[in-house]
Amino acid sequence: QELYLSGIKYYAMLPMKHFRDMEQLSEGEKTFTHTQVSSPFFMYLPSRFFILDEVDAVPDNTNVAKVAKYVQSQASNEFQFIAISLKCSLYEKSDSLTGVHRDQDVNSSRIPTLDMSSDRWGYNFMRAADDLLTA
Repeated sequence: QELYLSGIKYYAMLPMKHFRDMEQLSEGEKTFTHTQVSSPFFMYLPSRFFILDEVDAVPDNTNVAKVAKYVQSQASNEFQFIAISLKCSLYEKSDSLTGVHRDQDVNSSRIPTLDMSSDRWGYNFMRAADDLLTA
């Protein structure tokens, strides 16, 4: 019998929830759990960046806020998160926004960065995003 072909079964117990198989969790709960499970590996064998590619695509806003809070608590000068996101609830908590867009006048891409850590933008993040793209 080849036991290594059977795979690995993961179980999780989220706050205020019962101990369950990962397959029984919602997509948002899976996202949050995977982020928490993989983060210690990167802290043990550090890398400069932890890339989250649309980690907020499936979860509801409550779980996206939990992921954002967790990312904020783990980020440091030595351990940075790069989050590719389309949801305001994740990127509004960032220190900076970097956008990539095509400049049709010169037929090239532009990569502007916006410092979100200052109070200059207040809570008007959509205006900040618009200003980033028109910079």
